[in-house]
Amino acid sequence: MALVAVVLLIACANVANLLLARSAARRREFAVRLAIGAGRARLLRQLLTESFLLAAMACAVGVAVARGIVQVLLTTSDVKGLDVHLNLTVLAFTVTISCAAAIAFGLAPAMQGNRVDPWATLKEGVQASGSRSRFKLSNVLVVAQTALSVVLLIAAGLLLRTFANLKSVNPGFDQRVLEARLDTSLVSGNGVALGNRILELISSVPGVQVAAYSQFGFGQGSNRVCCMSPEGYTPHPDEDRNARMQSVSPGYFRALAMPILAGREFTAADRYSAPRVAIINETMARYYFRGVNPLGKHFAWWPTDPKNIEIIGVVKDAKYDNLRQETPRLAYFPILQAGPGPNFVQIRAQFSGGRSAAALIADCRAAIRSVNPNVRIVSFEPISAAVDRTLAPERLVSWVSAGFGIVALLLTSVGLYGILAYTVARRTSEFGIRVALGARPLTILKMVMAEGLMLVGIGLVVGVFAASSLSHLVTKLLFGVEPYDRVTFAGAAMILTLVAAAASYGPARRATEVEPVVALKHE
Repeated sequence: MALVAVVLLIACANVANLLLARSAARRREFAVRLAIGAGRARLLRQLLTESFLLAAMACAVGVAVARGIVQVLLTTSDVKGLDVHLNLTVLAFTVTISCAAAIAFGLAPAMQGNRVDPWATLKEGVQASGSRSRFKLSNVLVVAQTALSVVLLIAAGLLLRTFANLKSVNPGFDQRVLEARLDTSLVSGNGVALGNRILELISSVPGVQVAAYSQFGFGQGSNRVCCMSPEGYTPHPDEDRNARMQSVSPGYFRALAMPILAGREFTAADRYSAPRVAIINETMARYYFRGVNPLGKHFAWWPTDPKNIEIIGVVKDAKYDNLRQETPRLAYFPILQAGPGPNFVQIRAQFSGGRSAAALIADCRAAIRSVNPNVRIVSFEPISAAVDRTLAPERLVSWVSAGFGIVALLLTSVGLYGILAYTVARRTSEFGIRVALGARPLTILKMVMAEGLMLVGIGLVVGVFAASSLSHLVTKLLFGVEPYDRVTFAGAAMILTLVAAAASYGPARRATEVEPVVALKHE
């Protein structure tokens, strides 16, 4: 909503600027209307009516375009659970904002036209019909547009860099691994036996290298235990002793290409009747054992329980819920000892001989259904798809902010072009005299462009200061980039400067093409 408000302000400032230019160009028309008996209130109503008509047409077109854009964003961003549809509340809000903008930013040009002195204006020439105060206001609006555009571009840059940083994060496992999410709620009996039978049949599918199953998949959470109690460790008062646990089958770490840093992986011998064992991640080893080899150490989940769970291995850290999270303390347990059903099946496969992922998935689905028809396959896809889904909000926000930044750039360039084009038209006679006195076209080009770039420069300074003051508001949305990132600030300033230079070049080039004889006859 903050981005929407900024874009709306830029658009309204742009329209107000163009309406001010149009109002200045129509001063003689307003003078004639007043001279032949039109009241100032009637003139004010006419100008406000024109503003309302512009707002109404823009509102109608905008609603239609926005409806299509929203559908495209929802489809491509893959954000689940959003109920976005057009209703009376949205329409009422849009119409109210449009009417308010028409009144607020159509009032300045209307008041400008309403202050016309008919007798003085009719005596003036075309060149003198402009108002110095009008150009001061226009310059202020250009500076304000530039400043707001800088804020939007910096916000878009920070969010885009955040999304790029998240995409480049190494999750600690092979994202190409296929993962099937199962619903075994309708299956009665031993979950371990069901899981082992599924692995047996899937392992026989051509192309499958390693198969395993687990209680939780990526982004699906894990069990949480609040009183981790390792041997030899004395907790501090009020210490956070939360840890997480995940039950996995033998071959799980090989299937996901998660390297075992010390010790061994689970085997079929780690069954219910065997001594209790666990594999911990790096974070848990560093926290509780602080450089001491944890292999062979024991722990319990509660201080009153016997410390009879032996640590047999340490596995490299990985992401579990999303790519933003700091790695939690986590212990893996053999699912053969825990006994839950196979909620997720991980399959590491090698596609060779023209065999596609779709064909392998179809064979694996058939193998799972042949074990028990009551096993429902909720999803079957590479883990990379689950990882991408966790990035859906960041993707949506970065795309929307980038779109707003582009719109802001376009509006600012149009506003700058409009003010410079009107300035060139107003100063046609001046440019003609300069050319007649020997001024080079390049000199005039530099002079006009310098005026536009000076306004942009002031807006850049204001915008960078405003962005620096507000950037702390987006700190929680960022990842791997500081809110005061110099590269992003410099990039936004450079992009806006180049766009402003391009927008200034057209009117400046037109000023160099003024013919002295034509210009001196301009009156």
